Amino acid sequence: MIVIAGGGWYYRSQSRFVHLRAVETLESIGRLKADEIVAWRNERLGDAAILQEDPYVSEQVARFFAEPNDQTARPLRSRFRMMARHFGYADVMLVDAARQIRLSLSEEACLHDEFEAALAQAVRERRPVLTDLHGGESGEPHLSAVAPLFASEAPDAALLGAIVLVSDASSYLFPLLNTWPTPCQTAETTLSRRDGEDVLFLNVLRHRAHDVNGLRVPLSRRTLPAVRAALGEQGVMEGVDYRDIPVVAFATRIKGTEWSLVSKQDTEDIFADWRFRSRLILAAMVALACGVLAGVLAVWRHMQTKHFQTLYASEARLRASTERHSITLKAIGDAVLVTDSQGRVELLNPVAERLTGWSNEEANGLPLERVFKIICEDNRAPVNSPVERVLREGEVVGLANHTLLIARDGSECPIADSAAPIRDAQGGITGVVLVFRDQTVEQNYRTLFQRMMDGFALHELIRDEAGHPVDYRFVAVNPAFERMTGLCAADVTGRSIREVMPGIEQHWIDTYSRVVETGVPVHFERHAEQFGKYFDVAAFRPAINQFATIIQDITPRKQTERALQESERKYHSLTDDVLDTTEVGIFILDAAFNIVWVNRTMGRFFCFERDEVIGKPKRDLIRQSIARIFEDPDGFARKVLATYDNNTYSEKFECHVLAGEGREERWLQHWSQPVRSGLYAGGRVEHYYDITERKQNEAQQKRLVSALEQSGESVMVTDQNATILYVNQAFERLTGYAWEDVAGQTPRILHSGKHSKNFYRAMWETLTHGEVYRGRLVNRRKDGTHFTEDISIAPVTDDAGRIVNYVAVAQDVSDRLLLEAELLQAQKMESIGRLAGGVAHDFNNMLGAILGNAELALDSLEPHSALREELTEIVHAAKRSAEITQQLLAFARKQVVTPRRLNLNEAIEGMIKMLRRLVGENVAVEWVPGPEEIVIEIDPSQLHQILANLCVNARDAITDVGVITIHTRIEHLDAKAIRDCRHAGAPGPYALLSVTDTGCGMDAETIMHLFEPFYTTKAVGKGTGLGLATVHGIVMQNGGCIRVSSKPWEGSTFR
Repeated sequence: MIVIAGGGWYYRSQSRFVHLRAVETLESIGRLKADEIVAWRNERLGDAAILQEDPYVSEQVARFFAEPNDQTARPLRSRFRMMARHFGYADVMLVDAARQIRLSLSEEACLHDEFEAALAQAVRERRPVLTDLHGGESGEPHLSAVAPLFASEAPDAALLGAIVLVSDASSYLFPLLNTWPTPCQTAETTLSRRDGEDVLFLNVLRHRAHDVNGLRVPLSRRTLPAVRAALGEQGVMEGVDYRDIPVVAFATRIKGTEWSLVSKQDTEDIFADWRFRSRLILAAMVALACGVLAGVLAVWRHMQTKHFQTLYASEARLRASTERHSITLKAIGDAVLVTDSQGRVELLNPVAERLTGWSNEEANGLPLERVFKIICEDNRAPVNSPVERVLREGEVVGLANHTLLIARDGSECPIADSAAPIRDAQGGITGVVLVFRDQTVEQNYRTLFQRMMDGFALHELIRDEAGHPVDYRFVAVNPAFERMTGLCAADVTGRSIREVMPGIEQHWIDTYSRVVETGVPVHFERHAEQFGKYFDVAAFRPAINQFATIIQDITPRKQTERALQESERKYHSLTDDVLDTTEVGIFILDAAFNIVWVNRTMGRFFCFERDEVIGKPKRDLIRQSIARIFEDPDGFARKVLATYDNNTYSEKFECHVLAGEGREERWLQHWSQPVRSGLYAGGRVEHYYDITERKQNEAQQKRLVSALEQSGESVMVTDQNATILYVNQAFERLTGYAWEDVAGQTPRILHSGKHSKNFYRAMWETLTHGEVYRGRLVNRRKDGTHFTEDISIAPVTDDAGRIVNYVAVAQDVSDRLLLEAELLQAQKMESIGRLAGGVAHDFNNMLGAILGNAELALDSLEPHSALREELTEIVHAAKRSAEITQQLLAFARKQVVTPRRLNLNEAIEGMIKMLRRLVGENVAVEWVPGPEEIVIEIDPSQLHQILANLCVNARDAITDVGVITIHTRIEHLDAKAIRDCRHAGAPGPYALLSVTDTGCGMDAETIMHLFEPFYTTKAVGKGTGLGLATVHGIVMQNGGCIRVSSKPWEGSTFR
């Protein structure tokens, strides 16, 4: 019973010890990997920040966007290749502000959905941003650093584009997660994050390698460590993993991300070795009990059977021992290979089977060299079999470092092994046992350990007999540690710190002993007297009674800080003297945004004494007293405090200080920027410029400009060289030129060619003598049309009497002059009309008497009378004269008309045959009626007169053959068209009749006099000059208007 009770106690205590050791291992590995991931992400952001802050890069990008060619792209592409080659980026892309890829090292580059959100955040925060893990073109996971580029350092500077640094997660991140420092079948590190109501695993899982797109599990599975980590739980925990297998896990969050890292190992795997050993112990105890019982039975039965019973018990023990050794051999984590004395294989345990590729049955009896092939990793040369050496020397031997085992399928793995002889009872060698293990994971960690840029050392704490820490021993150091301290690994490994450095201060041992005893990491900066250097030290506990240190040499930084402090002390007085004389208010803040210096100008602006505020938090001062003196206190506080919350950018804005409490009203311009180096690195410098006078001038100028803009007269301002500096809206409306069109131009763009050089020379002579010029100019609009303006140009002089500007004020008189000309023309036409109407009536009465008497005389003559021909000519001449009088009456609008409603298309259709006979065979008449019905009210004879006169004039304008086209339609005239026609009607639908010919056309001078009575371009006797005047009179009489368009040799159109 005592044995059973003791065994139970021993089993429970050992189980707790195994569990505690597993938890410490998982926690050390999890924290180490989490720190490595954070450092890796910071390196990505640091590389992106270097590109963003490099003005050369922004300049090259701007040049490339302005002129995209090989010459401007070459320096950028070279820089991108350097980044990819030296820093391990899979691709480097240049993206413009429109989110289009302009440069890339990959031909298959594309932007992932994550990019848009990352770029928006980077532009908003004006700093590089990392995207989350996402799939690339090939499906491989990537992570990108987005560095925004701006046109300048101003906070409102326009976005040029962005540089995207693409990192392949499979090149560093996933190998880091997939490695484990010790051989283990179930241990695993996972990286996951919350995605809606699910948890998404980001890396390829060890036991579900087929889920390349990431395994998803719902948040409802709260027994999974990854789910508990996503819900905010951290530290050691127990549960089941995605395989529903019980595990022990350690969970932590990756700083600066939404990622959770979980290091886990199957519970069964943790206790497997101990449970197996406990079974062996139990079996041994049972065997022991059986032996004792067998002895008792042997004494109780017969003494003569004692020998037999003894043999039986020995055989049983031998059998149990053999079985125990067989089970132990197959269950241990290292590979075991047993040979006989001839070097032939007798046994392979499962691990040896996996590493060599041979099964125990296949390898049994084969020579060792065939199953166990080993070469040197450095030169690929075969390595001598350790079994031969053991058989020869009879001692335990081991392999040299850098040995590779070549498996049956040709795969290779680094191994470490040892071989020992198997001896019989007489001490003879009956075989060799070869024990070896896979060192792939250890080699990966060793490579990482050797290549770390920071110094790393592993130590073991040394205690005295009372258990108090008195020293610590070097276990391992990396090359960076050797380089920083000057200590060689070969000289210090295995030795204590007091042996290596006898004068070591006690505080180093005290600090590290607290880390070992409490398990709480520490981070500090301290001067090491033995090395004469300053170190940044981080220490943590990776295992029981051990601690690891990561160090950085910060001596140059400390030296710089001391130099800056000395410089600060030496020149502080000089700074006060200089900056106190400036009219610019200045605040200098430290990294905690406490006021470390302020000049007296700032005190005058804000009404405080310098000694009252130095040392106080600037945040409190703004909230308590400064903000309330401004017109917009909330806006001022918000903008300034935002720079303290994100001290990465420059800020510039204007603010209005109200008068009161001894303050003067003034306008200030705030400009501040972060302090990036020196004694106050991490702090901020604020400048306040007094811009009151400028704001007053701006207000006065704004009032002046507003008055000019509202003026109805055209205003133009130039410099002394006649370069246009300003035009108002009236100028833009008059000339058709916008401000963008005339900025930097001279008034020559308005010259119409209507004035001679002497005219302009006389004008400039007047102006250069300081006198005001007044006159009338004919200028040209942007569309090429001319306009007339009355202009006044005045020179503007400075205090010395020098002309610095010219101001031109002009009024458009084109419409007024046109109205005056039309009024004169109308008065002239009215006078001619009255004269023509009176003459026509009197002349018509006389013609009636002549015609009547001539016709009576013809009626009284004999048919063959000699006077008949003369009287007939008198009748014809009288009728022609009567027609002329009818035209005069139509022109004077005094003829008697009988208007009626008629269909315009039908009426013209009935006249076409007559018109074709009228114009002759050489001229074709094309009739194009409109699709709609057009009903007008007019005397049909007047419509006949209009078409006849227009067609005859068109025929006379055609020298050989040609075409006259008559066209009708309904046209809607708006108010502008009514004004252009000089028509008094209302806007709305009008009947349009147009007559177009292919004749010789007319010039502008002819068109100007076209409708004047008795004006003709025909030869003497070929026309009366009343045809078009009659057409004009009929149209006006019927409430219409007539327009003409024509150019020489391009035909004419009457509408």
